[in-house]
Amino acid sequence: MKKNNNIYKILALSFFVLSLMMGCKENELVFPEQIPADEIEVTERGPVKQNGFTVITIDDEKVKFDISTVDVETVESIFFSHNRAGVQEVTEVKNFQELYIIENLPVGMPTAIEVWAKGKNGLESKKYTYSVSPLPYPARGLANNISIEGGIKSVVFFMLNLSRANATLYYKIDDAATFTEVDMPTPTPGVNFEVKGLAPGLHTVSYYVADENGGQSEIKTAQIDVLEPPLINYNTAELRAGWTPYASNSNSLQEGPPTFMLDANPNTIWHTQWLTTITSNHRPDQKYPFTLIFTFTETRAASPSGLYDEEFLKNPAGPYKPILIKEVTLLHRAVNNYRVKDIELYGIKEDGTEVKLGDYTLSNTQQENVISLADNETFFKAVKIICLTTFHPTDQFANFNEIFIKGYEVY
Repeated sequence: MKKNNNIYKILALSFFVLSLMMGCKENELVFPEQIPADEIEVTERGPVKQNGFTVITIDDEKVKFDISTVDVETVESIFFSHNRAGVQEVTEVKNFQELYIIENLPVGMPTAIEVWAKGKNGLESKKYTYSVSPLPYPARGLANNISIEGGIKSVVFFMLNLSRANATLYYKIDDAATFTEVDMPTPTPGVNFEVKGLAPGLHTVSYYVADENGGQSEIKTAQIDVLEPPLINYNTAELRAGWTPYASNSNSLQEGPPTFMLDANPNTIWHTQWLTTITSNHRPDQKYPFTLIFTFTETRAASPSGLYDEEFLKNPAGPYKPILIKEVTLLHRAVNNYRVKDIELYGIKEDGTEVKLGDYTLSNTQQENVISLADNETFFKAVKIICLTTFHPTDQFANFNEIFIKGYEVY
């Protein structure tokens, strides 16, 4: 039975081969039907992902995209999308040669910007996300770094600019009509700028900073207490060491030059020629009136004679240290030894102008004679005293122990 099954299989195979041979012509090959190439349906693609743009951030609170690398042959436009205060903003850009600029993004924190392209075939690329952080204008930080202090009749601004941009400080004091400009170039590693000539008391200072990138800080205000200058009592040899004295007459180099009125020594005095009387045969310059001038030079001028009666010492060369004089004190030789009675007092300005401060009669009962000049608001480079008369009925000599001055330096 097994042998018969094999015979059937052989017969069936032979019949199949014979059928194939009868259905084909000699030397003939069979190929599938060919489809023309222009009839093949090609699936088009969108532009490549736009992940190669250069992102530019400088100190101007803007983010700039350089999109000049876009393939203009295939790309029609670029889209930028970001969330601003809960609203998704989408911008289409078709000019690829100019920087695309986004303004008013949150400063100091990253913002996600989605970017994609639309091809000229209408298809879009995949989206790419840039994380950007705009940098603030320098002006804001520079304004925060400014500190203001009250000085003596002044306010002092401390300015610091270590940013990458030049800047300008604008300030005004109280109700000034306009702001005053002060340059803050970079780098300014910490400098003080002083506004002088202010009245003591409380002042309102308003200020802001603008930088060359276009930034401007808010206007800030500060209440600044301007200080009263210290009233200086020039009553020591050290404080008067630079002053140059002049006397129209002095007794001798060892006894009586006007420098003795500046040495703070109660045992030395300036005095004129002894033994002069109304009737004595002395030169006119050895009798009343006598002139004393004390010039507030920084360095005392030299006197060839040592008597300080040379004519040029009436107006010695500077530099000077002017004083706003509020009080002049003249000391007689002693409580019971006083000579000069009536005087004229003058202040001499830096231009040489003399200002009469008053006529005064000195005391004949006390050594100290204090002359108040509380209303004087003028700075003088010198004080001039003309001794007009004496208490003595016949003697014509004069003397003083010291001259003290109270006042303010220039601020």
